[in-house]
Amino acid sequence: MRAAHATMVLALMLAACGKGTGGYSSTSPIVPIPHGGDGGSDGGDGGSDAGTDAGTDGGPDGGCVGFGAGARPIDSATDYCNGGVTPGSVIAVDSACSVSITLNADGVVCTGRISGFLDAFDGGCQTNAGLLACSSSSLPGTVSCDAGSSGACSIIFCNGTDCGGP
Repeated sequence: MRAAHATMVLALMLAACGKGTGGYSSTSPIVPIPHGGDGGSDGGDGGSDAGTDAGTDGGPDGGCVGFGAGARPIDSATDYCNGGVTPGSVIAVDSACSVSITLNADGVVCTGRISGFLDAFDGGCQTNAGLLACSSSSLPGTVSCDAGSSGACSIIFCNGTDCGGP
């Protein structure tokens, strides 16, 4: 099978190069391609460039959307990490793709970085069990936390009053 495959590849390569098609002869003269001018003129100055500073780098993913100006507000949450289900309001603050979210009902504070169009979260949440490593593919959305030996838990950050379940 490999030999047949290699033969086919070789035939395609030869056909692409013009060999093996019947139109090439090693004794045929080389015909130059006209270029439409003497090639001696310069294209001139391309103008000024953009300078040395193009502004603040948006990062590899183009930055984040953030919660400000009503873009993707977080106004409530349901906490499944503090030993019980605790719904309540939140205070969400983002600045230059860094975020701090405080759950008013039980005092849990999540801090970290958001990135991308959906504001994916990577950071930690301070709960009664201590500081947990947490992440989410989007905010608002479900933040999953590693609670060590006791397993995993989640905090659902919502836009609107219906937070649903984990």
